[in-house]
Amino acid sequence: MAPQRVAREVKVKSRKTGRLFIPFILIVVLIIVVFYSVRKGKKAEQRGPSTTVQQEALLEKKEIPLEKLEEIWKKELKIVGGGRQTADYPKEMGNREAKVKVDAFFPPTATMGEGLKISTDTLQELVRKYKDKLYVRIYLIVGPIADETQLDCAAIFINGKNYIKVDGEEIILLKKNTHNPELLRKAIEQAIKENYGDSTS
Repeated sequence: MAPQRVAREVKVKSRKTGRLFIPFILIVVLIIVVFYSVRKGKKAEQRGPSTTVQQEALLEKKEIPLEKLEEIWKKELKIVGGGRQTADYPKEMGNREAKVKVDAFFPPTATMGEGLKISTDTLQELVRKYKDKLYVRIYLIVGPIADETQLDCAAIFINGKNYIKVDGEEIILLKKNTHNPELLRKAIEQAIKENYGDSTS
């Protein structure tokens, strides 16, 4: 066979091999990508939801004794000279002798949003409705309040607890739940029922 013909055949075979080699490489790469994607998905499922989702879902139950809350309130008023941290807070409403005492704590940043206003309006509405049966104090978590309560987010305590069962469902008044009027009403009205009987009028 002539050398030139052999050379041509070698070139033809090389071209065919090259054409087949490129798709082969692409298929291998695609298989590897799919394999690692599936593997990564399975690992994520085993680990469970992300930390952010877990944190949002986790609402911690907290308790502060009523005596301690009273001390915190007096200390707060003393430190601010009997004045206010802002134009509206701290705020005190209702009957001091009421059996249902609500202590609501909010971070200072809450004053820049609608959440604190919604919570305050709801609490004021409940105080007007239940008059002598309810006593409410609202604080901003600053200075000694943060140290005394160990709170770094909004929390509302009813008779020293930020949780209460309503019709078998536990309501925890922490974070966004503190700005939910429906949950606030349910929780406080349940406490009034427990302390004053079935009537919530």
